[in-house]
Amino acid sequence: MDVTVDANESTEGDVNLKLDNALVSGDTVTARLMTDERVFARITDGIYRDPASALRELIANAYDADATDVRVETDYPRFSKISVRDNGKGLTKETLAHVICHIGGSLKRTKEGQKHQISSDDDVTKSKAGRPLIGKLGIGLFSVSQITHHIVIISKVAGSNKRIYCDILLMPQSEAILEKEEDQKFVTGEVSIKFVDADDLDSQGTEILLLDLRSHVKEALLSKVTWTSLREKEERAAESLEQASESASLDDEDEFDGNIDIIEPIYHIGEIDPEHGVVLKEAKLPWDGNESGEAKFRAFAEKVFNISDPDRSSKGPSIEQHLDYYLRMLWVLSLALPIPYLKKHPFELDCNDGARIFQIDNKSKGSAVDVTLLPGQTITDKYKLRSTASHTLPFDVYIDGVKLLRPLSYGDFAPIEGHPIDKPLFFVGRAKPDLSEIPEQYRGGDLEFEAYLYWSKKIVPREHNGVLIRINGASGTLFEENFLKYQVSEQTRLRQITAEIFVIKGLDAALNIDRESFNIAHPHFLIIKNWLHSALRQLMNKHKYLSSDVNKTVLQERKAESFLQLREIVAASAKNQGVTEFKEATYVAPAKVHSLFPDDLRDKGKLELNDSVLKPLQTRKNYTVKDKLRHSLNEEKAKSLASLLSIYGIDDFLPEEKFESLISAILEVMILEIKK
Repeated sequence: MDVTVDANESTEGDVNLKLDNALVSGDTVTARLMTDERVFARITDGIYRDPASALRELIANAYDADATDVRVETDYPRFSKISVRDNGKGLTKETLAHVICHIGGSLKRTKEGQKHQISSDDDVTKSKAGRPLIGKLGIGLFSVSQITHHIVIISKVAGSNKRIYCDILLMPQSEAILEKEEDQKFVTGEVSIKFVDADDLDSQGTEILLLDLRSHVKEALLSKVTWTSLREKEERAAESLEQASESASLDDEDEFDGNIDIIEPIYHIGEIDPEHGVVLKEAKLPWDGNESGEAKFRAFAEKVFNISDPDRSSKGPSIEQHLDYYLRMLWVLSLALPIPYLKKHPFELDCNDGARIFQIDNKSKGSAVDVTLLPGQTITDKYKLRSTASHTLPFDVYIDGVKLLRPLSYGDFAPIEGHPIDKPLFFVGRAKPDLSEIPEQYRGGDLEFEAYLYWSKKIVPREHNGVLIRINGASGTLFEENFLKYQVSEQTRLRQITAEIFVIKGLDAALNIDRESFNIAHPHFLIIKNWLHSALRQLMNKHKYLSSDVNKTVLQERKAESFLQLREIVAASAKNQGVTEFKEATYVAPAKVHSLFPDDLRDKGKLELNDSVLKPLQTRKNYTVKDKLRHSLNEEKAKSLASLLSIYGIDDFLPEEKFESLISAILEVMILEIKK
């Protein structure tokens, strides 16, 4: 028997009563889902068209339900359905009734959420077990309508002998508009709820089934656009070769081929014809099928980090270019979720990890300062950072058997080769600004965050270049390559930086409805933006100083080596000529110049040169360190030249002035360069 109720025309108590009766009778409760115009506009404006975004929200709901294990099955490569199963607390019938009566809303971060055992009794912003909440239950569930119109929720709470089956059929937007009621309500779907017996009393959790995936979702998961474009490109190339006509010029081909830049992914799940199940291209996965879930992802990350594709991409590994959509989805989700890093959290770096660490100054014109960590001390230990603290509950996420890890590899850095700075630079900072001067209704609450900026010679993959903002450990924004519109022209250095900002308190209100962008006018966003730009300036200044300092040291070492080589050349010539001792040349001012020939100077083994010998060098303007080094080397060359000429006895046959003039002329020939 079916019991029908209009969810938004009845009170939550009415729906609860119907569910209580159904729990005893075994009846199915059906209801029409109705939504007011404001919420309808928000949840039908195209958000979450990307399957990865919808899955992110469902996994976030599992996290908030204190799940320790989430299993996503996509049924690839057919993609006929997607299931998201967790071992969280599960949904009670009371919570389900509330969701039905408040479609598009959320119990999280509310007093009502505490009543429904969704939020902690002590803090509405945390789960029952104390996790900072990262999802929005109502919006997250309803917005998967962009992925499918058919959703099944199966849920059970621990201790219950019943399992709830909730079958939701959502209307397309056009149908909902046609069913609009006079009181501005939209009929947005139908739901049927029933209870079935369960003998696994201790089990708990929720499974969400996304059935009858919409065609554009399947096409995205199958990378249809990529494979179709590649096939068309191959067909045109074959036709061009076959025709081989003079009229088919290269210019005409370029104009015709709109997909000339599309390349085949290096790693992919293959190509199939979903209608007939025919495999058109075999998969090339970055892992071994026999490996464990964690080993698969580690192999995946390692393969991506080490992609070498100079023929097609000279800028390094790229998840956009070198992976198909499915593998990109795994990568994007692993960046977005609150899961462990590949090696260690960046704030767990210690003195043995091979990075040079600096502290960012929060003053407007501050400078980053060196940080020295004691043996065994981490960055977290030194600064008592809070974002590193993981909840006592683990959180494992598997997608088709692959265990996700955050694909950022920190710790045990290898030395940097071919660059003046031979190790990565790691800048750490935190801020808890005083917002008391901003009116309470505008400041959006308190703000607290911790951050790091990491510099290396090359950031891989390329999409990790930028800044990623995490709220309570989760993110939907991914890396923003413009560093929140940093205006200073530092293109080379900016491409060598990746940064994460961990927001501990605040900013949540600045998230737009898609949870993948921010209200850029929100005071919290503006504060973080200004802080980041100041931190970037400090990084740039420190990087320039270190590069300059290293260059000076290297140049001085090379200068000493060159001077030694000059002495060795002179000594070797003296030995070849049978001269046991040769004269060392020195420069003196004209008034102090003595004759080159008196016996007393010969006995001292010296050649005193008028510094006018260096006249060819005095025409140069020494603007740079390298110019000054070049000048110094040429001075030494002139002295060595004088010693060489003396070894061959030239100073015995030429007057002093002619001897010095000869050295000056030879020096001028030596320093002559081709003009640019």
